[in-house]
Amino acid sequence: MNIINGFFSFIVLILEVFLASLSFLFFKIMKLLIGNVYNFQLSQENQKNLEWRPLSTDILKTSITLPFWMIFGPRLNTHAIIATVGPFKVNKTIEICVQSAEESAQEWTIVVYKFPDYETIVRIGTGENKIQNQWEAAQVEPGIYMLGLRYYNWQEKVELPAIKVDEFEIVKSKSIPANINNFYYDLKNQNNLFYLLLQYYIFIILQFKNLLPESFLKKEFLPVGDPAINYFYGHIKKGQSIHVELDSLIFNSYEVYLTMYNRASFPEFFYQIKEEKHITKTSEFDGFYLFRIRQKSMSESKFLGEWVNINLTN
Repeated sequence: MNIINGFFSFIVLILEVFLASLSFLFFKIMKLLIGNVYNFQLSQENQKNLEWRPLSTDILKTSITLPFWMIFGPRLNTHAIIATVGPFKVNKTIEICVQSAEESAQEWTIVVYKFPDYETIVRIGTGENKIQNQWEAAQVEPGIYMLGLRYYNWQEKVELPAIKVDEFEIVKSKSIPANINNFYYDLKNQNNLFYLLLQYYIFIILQFKNLLPESFLKKEFLPVGDPAINYFYGHIKKGQSIHVELDSLIFNSYEVYLTMYNRASFPEFFYQIKEEKHITKTSEFDGFYLFRIRQKSMSESKFLGEWVNINLTN
């Protein structure tokens, strides 16, 4: 009987690896196609590009937007307000009204990306720069750029900042509701076979993460890097719980967030962890977990990996 069970498990494993290979190929093809379609669409919407696009229920009604985000940022950051603006042409300078950001959130980042390859050019935000002026300027080479914004621990009044390009204001500030992120609670209802096929391979490669290069795992799983965030991640099976132990020192300089994703990478639940020992509820699905340990503004403490101990239990 043990021989039969072992043989059956081996066949299932081979099938899983084969399906994961097909999923990986499907993901890469879709990334190329959807990325080109999305970038082409952005390049045609001249006036709309000069308005902030916060990730929200409204913006996801656009047919191409959710597929794009689920390919280029599938482990969505459920703990921050996210918004983009652009692309637009710049000859020399991009100026950001950082006063709006300072008044809207305790911690924030705004990244300047080169379009269409999304190369990070400049990062401005709390903890990176000492904000002294109402406007902060970034000097760039002539080209086409986009901006990506993240607000953490935001206020009741939230405003996305005005933007100047080459001394002319081209993007006006925009007020948004403080509960704009509520759409994450229902986002998993968008799950279907298309999204499952896109992300199917992730669960498999995480099972073999000890055998695969760390650089490959980070490239495939982690969102766009933020130097203020340390990541801990892995797969979780239905019926398992996560036991995490955190050194008390971590809370002096960092905030700890957990998001649980299903196999299609839609968030199932998410919250901030504030105690040294924490046990999640038993998972009702196969999927992944991602801890974001984000450095608080103005903190200079060096993060130590030994502060975090994660175990899965049945």
